[in-house]
Amino acid sequence: MLSRPISRRHFIASTSLVAAAGAVPAARLWQAGDGAALFVSAEHAPKAGLPARVVLLDGPRIERLQAMADGLRKASPNIVLRLDGTDDHLFDIAAQMARVTVKRGAALPGGKGVPARIIPQERKFA
Repeated sequence: MLSRPISRRHFIASTSLVAAAGAVPAARLWQAGDGAALFVSAEHAPKAGLPARVVLLDGPRIERLQAMADGLRKASPNIVLRLDGTDDHLFDIAAQMARVTVKRGAALPGGKGVPARIIPQERKFA
């Protein structure tokens, strides 16, 4: 039992501080993109050297769609997207094909792309 009563204001302030303290490291991990797979359109690919874990989207739209769906099935939960407008629309279709949901974050500084998280769609039959 508590020795002194806690006001509602004190409780809300303390829980807000705890939530904020946990959110800061999580936001850094989300934005870092370290170890994340990179989905990049050929039009936005860097001219010099690509990272090791990259899905380069080049060629006809059908091939790009297949590459995205295969990449989403194999990728780790954290990814970074550097897509042009057409590939961005195709990416949502590829996510449906791969049976995953993709939650996008805020754009990274310096044009490094958009971090995203892959969430598998689980289906339960009861």
